[in-house]
Amino acid sequence: MKNFPPIATQNRFLAHPRSMLESFIHSEISGSIPLFAATVVALVWANSPWSASYFALWKLPLKIGLRPLFSMSLHHWIDDGLMTIFFLVVGLEIKREIVKGELSSFRQATLPIVAALGGMILPALLYPWPTRALSRLIFPFTNPQILG
Repeated sequence: MKNFPPIATQNRFLAHPRSMLESFIHSEISGSIPLFAATVVALVWANSPWSASYFALWKLPLKIGLRPLFSMSLHHWIDDGLMTIFFLVVGLEIKREIVKGELSSFRQATLPIVAALGGMILPALLYPWPTRALSRLIFPFTNPQILG
């Protein structure tokens, strides 16, 4: 005869399933799991024999209302609409952190500010060298004044 654990230990995980689900939904990791799963599905689909249907999906026309003004492909809706909302939310989160959060003091905000400025300034300073060198390799007899 087998020894089974007591009933109390068997049901301890099912005692409060609603509270467990609520705590998972409100945790930070809950949003990353569907995003990661969607990324994996998209990568596999785009590199599979059915990739034509994947790329056709991005060109699918979506229309809101009766006016052709709001008729764009799925790709354009994501680029123009959802990315706008995404950057609005990111901006509001940054503002909240600056006003009330971890970045409310200048000392704590110094590193992220320097990193953000470096992320904008350094690529702008480094970009001309490879492009100028590459353009001289491709077009060696052009006027240097044209290349900048």
